[in-house]
Amino acid sequence: MHVKLICFVLTCIFASVSAAVCQSDSQCKDGYHCCKGTIWCCPSGYACTGTSTCLSAGIIAGIVIGVLVVIISVAAVVYKKCFRNTA
Repeated sequence: MHVKLICFVLTCIFASVSAAVCQSDSQCKDGYHCCKGTIWCCPSGYACTGTSTCLSAGIIAGIVIGVLVVIISVAAVVYKKCFRNTA
């Protein structure tokens, strides 16, 4: 009895989630686009992440530049430590 109830509840949950999956931009408010295959819509000009978070081009560029700065800084410190006795 409990197993049938659990299966029924799970079936209802999965059916409601699959029905809400975004398939086209017409399912979103004006100024938003569909993150296809998810239940999310993002503002125009923003990238979908697959969650409720949408990223702008500025945030993506900031992350990329930040990672590059960290990598270059670490490489410079390692280079200095490895070759400081050479001079």
